[in-house]
Amino acid sequence: MMNGSIRRTGWLVGLGAWASLGTTVASPDWEQGRFRLPRPAAFQIEVVPVPSGAPPAQMEWLRVWPTGGSSQAVEFGSRVVVQLETPASLPELIAHRPLTLARTVTSSLFILQASDAPTAAREANRLAALPGVAISCPVMRRRADLHSAYAARPNDPYFYVQWPLEHRNTNGMVVGPDLNVRAAWPVTRGEGVTVAVVDSGVELNHVELIQRAEGAPHHNFSDGTTNAIPWGGTLSWAHGTEVAGLAVAEADNG
Repeated sequence: MMNGSIRRTGWLVGLGAWASLGTTVASPDWEQGRFRLPRPAAFQIEVVPVPSGAPPAQMEWLRVWPTGGSSQAVEFGSRVVVQLETPASLPELIAHRPLTLARTVTSSLFILQASDAPTAAREANRLAALPGVAISCPVMRRRADLHSAYAARPNDPYFYVQWPLEHRNTNGMVVGPDLNVRAAWPVTRGEGVTVAVVDSGVELNHVELIQRAEGAPHHNFSDGTTNAIPWGGTLSWAHGTEVAGLAVAEADNG
């Protein structure tokens, strides 16, 4: 307690399919809370001080930060995602609790509405500790700046026909669906990832591929050898090389 206010800081720490939340101040709202998440996650959570005597504010979103020094905040909302092994148990699980059914996504996956974000987090903690609950976590959102980190168009002459990567006219207008790779490339280029291409063979000595294919575990399913070079004398065997090129060829080398 300082000047009539309370400051609480907690950590949401991923542990396998679990995430645990503890605080520096003993509190029935947050102490040793746990969420069941689809994947491991780790966040630092901070609740702003509340002046003494002030009525509790209804927070629609609760801001958190991933651990490890990231400055990209994530927010927990006032809804809870719940997946149950026995869907018929839902009415009993939320009976006399500050939750209402907002949406049925599938026969076993539900969105529950709470009055505010802290209530949703508390209820997610409670549900996660119950048997038969496969997933229980608050709805999350993160800020998205769609055009703030957008990679420049590569200077490779045939990039414009590689529609899976970007399907646009020369004036930049969208023509059809694509992977939007120029929005992903500023984040990662896939360094250190091993990609398997199961196709009609790959031109392993191609100037764009030779360094990436060197020493890889190649296998030819036709003859059982490690010779993954295309066979035959027609252009039909170029497909595997094209696919490998889309995945791992060098960019911006003209």
